[in-house]
Amino acid sequence: MSAAARLAGVPWRRLALALAIGVAGGAVFQWFRIPLGWMLGAMFLSTAAALAGARFAMPRPLNASMIVVLGVLLGGGFAPDFFERVQRWTTTVLGLLPYMLVVIVACYLYLKRLIGYDSRTALFSAYPGGFVEMVTIGREMGADVRTIALIHSARVLITVFSLPIWFRVVEGVVAPPDLSFGAGRTAPTLEDLGVLALCAAIGVVAARAVRLPGGVLLGPLFLSAAAHMAGLTEARPPGWLVAVAQVIVGTGIGALFLGIPRRQVLSTFAVGVGMVAIMLSATFLCGFGLALLTGLPGPTIALAYAPGGLSEMGLIALVLGIDVAFVATHHVVRMLLIVVTAPVAARMMTRRHGPPPPP
Repeated sequence: MSAAARLAGVPWRRLALALAIGVAGGAVFQWFRIPLGWMLGAMFLSTAAALAGARFAMPRPLNASMIVVLGVLLGGGFAPDFFERVQRWTTTVLGLLPYMLVVIVACYLYLKRLIGYDSRTALFSAYPGGFVEMVTIGREMGADVRTIALIHSARVLITVFSLPIWFRVVEGVVAPPDLSFGAGRTAPTLEDLGVLALCAAIGVVAARAVRLPGGVLLGPLFLSAAAHMAGLTEARPPGWLVAVAQVIVGTGIGALFLGIPRRQVLSTFAVGVGMVAIMLSATFLCGFGLALLTGLPGPTIALAYAPGGLSEMGLIALVLGIDVAFVATHHVVRMLLIVVTAPVAARMMTRRHGPPPPP
């Protein structure tokens, strides 16, 4: 499809409404100095607008381009001493697998026995991540794909919304008054911007070539991390661009609930609150338990284990001054564990309950 045809297919009025909703919500949350305010405000108001029946749209290419920006931004959290520090993280990285098993089993039992989901839908809804993978495998296994998509959307939204509020109210952390990410960093030069742009472009192309899950985020993140660890640049994308990315990505999350009956969304949210409560309870128990064992900060480990998306958790770490490389490394490992274990879980489900029903 040509560029002109793509532009002609963009619903410009609905996109303008989406941006207006996102900016308005983000501005209010940023005014209250809530961490990750531009994203949270856009997410909150766009979700409310979707439930109210507003007709807005967030085109996938625009949303994907902003996720690329966030990937490059998070790569800036890596430093040349990364390989020296990563050796201290062995215990917490190894702890991810038992943490995931406990969370999946607990959430599966909650969804199946208490809520009444069928076995396949409960299993693929119980994973603490892997939205695309769970929907894809769930479809192949004959699960209720809409429920899986809704419950994972609710998981991300509730987790991403609750953690910054918790840090703001309980920990007393406030967002920086400006749009900067990384105090003390100088403004990027043209050479820095060129390096970051190459990380974005080559990262996306390389990720697609090797079919890397979540490649639109991970490809730029890996290359940006490599560039920063190699000392090619110390810069991050401009603050105004990061704010725009937060608004668009946050509005995109709210847009996931467009066209879905309000009653179904609200009932799924009610289920999601219980599921996220189970996940976050396990997250904080592991975080502060491993803190006693390793000497690492408990909130840092909790954020690294939190059942939100890599981009959102990484941004929270960046705003709070938490080690972004630590948080990102653990979320990447968790994503890989999900990709590896989900097909195994699907085969076990087939052995126990027989082949999936025909579509």
